[in-house]
Amino acid sequence: MNTFQQHINAEGTTIYSFIEGQPSINLKEIQNDSYSRYDFEFVSGSTVPKINSDGTRFKYLLNGLCEVKTRNSNIIDYQSEGILIELNKLTAVIRETTIKQAENINLIYQPFYLSKYNDVTYLFNLMDCDLGRIQIIRCPKTSSSNGNNEYVNKACVLLSPDDAIITINHI
Repeated sequence: MNTFQQHINAEGTTIYSFIEGQPSINLKEIQNDSYSRYDFEFVSGSTVPKINSDGTRFKYLLNGLCEVKTRNSNIIDYQSEGILIELNKLTAVIRETTIKQAENINLIYQPFYLSKYNDVTYLFNLMDCDLGRIQIIRCPKTSSSNGNNEYVNKACVLLSPDDAIITINHI
């Protein structure tokens, strides 16, 4: 039986393992708690030919607010449907991105979604995805995975794996 803290730890592991493998993405802040509208903030950039005043060659290009979902299954179990994100989570991360952008007009903020399965991880820039595939899907009411979940119908957006900007295979 997974407690809420174990669920949070799994999401944290997903975040850290993703960031470790992405040299152009730096973790800025984890917001992975029950009341946050997103799970972490990152800064993405690239290397530049000129050395910066801090001695690095990293140039910040954008800030990302990212919702994370860690699933204890393989993508093949969901592939025909698409990569699922709850509509309320999608709108929440987009709303928070809009607020951050208004507060920081000299920076670029964009909303992201990181979805990890046992065999593959996808990162989506939600500004570049087809968000038109909304379905009502019967889902567990909470993130608990003890097998005793109550199920409810939730509005979900199904993202195409082809829209992912980063795909990491774990096989």
